[in-house]
Amino acid sequence: MWALLVLIGAASISAHLQDLSFDGQKVFRVIPQNDEQVEILNFLASIMEVDFWQPDSVTLVRPKMQVDFRVEAEKVLIDNLQAAMDAQFDSKVRTARHSYEKYNNWDTIAAWTADIAAQNPDLVSRSVIGKTYEGRPMYLLKMGKSGPNKKAIFMDCGFHAREWISPAFCQWFVKEAVETYGKDTVMTTLLDKLDFYVLPVVNIDGYVYTWTNDRMWRKTRSKNAGSICIGTDPNRNFDAGWCS
Repeated sequence: MWALLVLIGAASISAHLQDLSFDGQKVFRVIPQNDEQVEILNFLASIMEVDFWQPDSVTLVRPKMQVDFRVEAEKVLIDNLQAAMDAQFDSKVRTARHSYEKYNNWDTIAAWTADIAAQNPDLVSRSVIGKTYEGRPMYLLKMGKSGPNKKAIFMDCGFHAREWISPAFCQWFVKEAVETYGKDTVMTTLLDKLDFYVLPVVNIDGYVYTWTNDRMWRKTRSKNAGSICIGTDPNRNFDAGWCS
């Protein structure tokens, strides 16, 4: 009788193991560099199931410690972030001129704003609306056929310095607008009836910093009184109902 029960139990365990799958699960090895990164691991463990291998509990994680953990993940989105970023910078090697099919640095974008206005004087004009914290001019493009009492749309790109696709979109939009005016009915109507004000890069200082120092920089480059922290997130600091 006991032998039969043992056989049944063993068969049940074997069937369970066959059903248990670890497909899609990943084991990561990280070394948190400071308390902030340790807190990130704590937060991760609080919102999903994380199996810590070394150390065996998130409560034992300390800065500079090698940490191995297992987690269910569909895939690794970017296996080597540096290689992915290098590929973006490689685009500027192919041509020093402005291109709508690559990311352009700020000096190239600034020159482009002058060129696009000079090439399309009936549709585009350029003005300077101010300077950044580090003294760079902020160029604004006005697009539209001249006319009285026109309504306007304001379009800005590049709030967050590292989001290069945003300024690239603004440049592409201006290109499409001037190239299709008079050919595309919708675009022609829009530029006849509306003025578009396009600020290609809002956070110019931060954008420059992503090209010269830190590709992952997000904020502005202004100094904050009483703090060693540089920069502010411009997308969260509008003077309208602040903290209310």
